[in-house]
Amino acid sequence: MPCCTGDFLDVYISGHYVIHPFITRLRFHQGNFQSARVMVTSLAPFAPDLSEPRGVTVNNQNVVMTTLPITGQGEFVYVFNGDFPEGSGGIPARLFGGTSSLGMTADAAGNFYISSYLSSACGNNEDFIIIPANLSLQNAACFSRGDRQQQYRAIAVNPSGNVAYLTQPSMQRVIRWTLTSGPQQSLSPVSITLTTGETLGGASVPAVVTLLSPASSGGATISLTSNDPSVAAVPSQVKIPAGQTSTTFTIHTKPVQSTQDVTIRASFIGDATVTLRINPVRAKQFLPANLSLP
Repeated sequence: MPCCTGDFLDVYISGHYVIHPFITRLRFHQGNFQSARVMVTSLAPFAPDLSEPRGVTVNNQNVVMTTLPITGQGEFVYVFNGDFPEGSGGIPARLFGGTSSLGMTADAAGNFYISSYLSSACGNNEDFIIIPANLSLQNAACFSRGDRQQQYRAIAVNPSGNVAYLTQPSMQRVIRWTLTSGPQQSLSPVSITLTTGETLGGASVPAVVTLLSPASSGGATISLTSNDPSVAAVPSQVKIPAGQTSTTFTIHTKPVQSTQDVTIRASFIGDATVTLRINPVRAKQFLPANLSLP
């Protein structure tokens, strides 16, 4: 899959050495071959299908997407800057797991399309996944035609991104699908749940933050914010240990004069929010059961 940056043309090719997959970048300058570099690879001792290369694509923002296997954890979708490691694009980032792909592409707006199968992110019932150019998985979507008898491979979209074409090699056919139709579901990398959605001011509320897939070897750091920390305070961040999908934290509330709704946000590639309602403590709540206020 090619991408142009100034006078450069970068072509990305997927391949494998024995059973270890890799992505290579071929760089051309003003039409002349300049360099070849292996950008990413995996030492995992397996690949989902050695008879065909895995999907790889790059969008017009020079962001490269592919999948790589992790030992004992399955396939994961990764993204990295096309100038990595020469530039300051940072190391490859893992978006989500449980997804195998033999075909990827991007449209003129920079959105990514993954021809996928056996994706736990989509309930193992998808034909392809669309991820927006900003990589916000909260706004991503899983599409399915409901036919899981045949796997799709290559995928292409028109420049406007409203028509997709998927190949079915076993059936020797190409499927044309208008993306404005068909079932879809949202995909979010992180979520928050509360033990209760309503509490009295001054109380503490336990909460759980959960990832779509297990945290990598270094763990996953989740940023937390409250839109009104004077009423409901949260830690600035929590860490989910490697191999785990969730951790707990506590929301500490303050007494209030009137009912207030506070939004708690968790950020990890994408965002997730939850609302906690905080009620004032009434005097009669402290009266013995056999007494009442006039």
